[in-house]
Amino acid sequence: MSEDLIAAVSQLMALGTGRKVAQGESRKTSLNRFKLDFKNIRPGEMQQNIEIATVTSLMRRAFEDWADDQQLESGSFAVLRRGNVAGVASYGGESARSRNEFASCSKLITGLAVAQLVRAGKLGWDTTMEQVFGRFFRIGLRHLREIIQLREPRVIDILSRYTVDERQVGKQKVFDVKAKQVAGKLLPLSHVVPVLVAFPAWFRNLTVTQVMTHTSGIRGDLGEGNPYDISIDDRFALIVFSQQAAMTYSYENNNMLVLGKVVEQLTAQGFREAVLDLVMKPLGITDFDTDNRGPYAGCWLSTANYAKMMRYLDQDLELMGAFGPASWPMVSGYSIGTHMSRSVGSYETSHSGAWTWGDSTRNVSYGANQQYWHDVRTGYFVRFARLGADTWTLNNRLRAIAIDPNIPSFDLLEILDVLKKASGGGS
Repeated sequence: MSEDLIAAVSQLMALGTGRKVAQGESRKTSLNRFKLDFKNIRPGEMQQNIEIATVTSLMRRAFEDWADDQQLESGSFAVLRRGNVAGVASYGGESARSRNEFASCSKLITGLAVAQLVRAGKLGWDTTMEQVFGRFFRIGLRHLREIIQLREPRVIDILSRYTVDERQVGKQKVFDVKAKQVAGKLLPLSHVVPVLVAFPAWFRNLTVTQVMTHTSGIRGDLGEGNPYDISIDDRFALIVFSQQAAMTYSYENNNMLVLGKVVEQLTAQGFREAVLDLVMKPLGITDFDTDNRGPYAGCWLSTANYAKMMRYLDQDLELMGAFGPASWPMVSGYSIGTHMSRSVGSYETSHSGAWTWGDSTRNVSYGANQQYWHDVRTGYFVRFARLGADTWTLNNRLRAIAIDPNIPSFDLLEILDVLKKASGGGS
């Protein structure tokens, strides 16, 4: 009820400012889509919802003005205010309610999945990779050679350099790296017949916190080729065979890919299915998908649903109990898939995403940004095309609106009367 009421009031304000409604809609039909039970609207609730709707209407207008100024090709925008997805806006043909990709803003989703596993007691922030995966993994020999040659294109004596004797393993836990299946083709026997490989000590000793906060020394630029085509398992093997860099903060996509494998290992599910169960379904979100970049850049949601997912960032909602934002690890301003800054009694989060890719199968270029300010319990998510748009201008304007104490006052009885008449409820 609350979100319907906020959306209806916000739409009424948009109509009052001369903003366009959908073609062919009158004020009545524009408002009629909302399910409003006027008998159960309390005055206090109405006042709060009008405040939320007012702020949301101003923020939405700021997005539209910014999109015009930046000459965007397309974009979408959604506002979270006091736990409500209070308003959305679509621009240039892109729908805020249609599923889309948003690059590195995917990292927050992976971080939340891990945090939910911590909450469930299946994982701790100090859990090591060895405790998750064991000391060894099993992989087809030819498959191993192909993976390594993506990074090191020369002949490697894999047997003497990496593999171990089965007798060394005994009954210890072994992680299985699966070869990528090709539709309609049988894998060569050398892909299927496995060898045992030891995880390097540097990887086994990493903690979840170190990987989550990009202080693991896990490297990027591993020569993996087309990120849409290489499987998560293959890229994971590439990471394991690389050399560790310095264990200082260094933002790197591959940290989140490792955490995606942690999620899969502890849930015995694929990444998409695990995220649906851990993060999305508790909020009533089912329209979610991933591609091979999944844990670090390949999650797909609508802009409206991304804002809804940001409810986990609101500590006051207590969606994660004692395991919410106040408990999340943070190093050098980076927390669970989002930048975070904390102050006395409050915090804020932010993360951007940018992606450009062009080949014979796809041509995409876009940016995205999520921001949440807990002092005013307000956040937003925006996705836009073209890359290079000045998002700081938008962010500063939205912040100014969110904290402005001089919200215009409205006649509650007049607004309620208009809503009743527009919804067919009479006077």
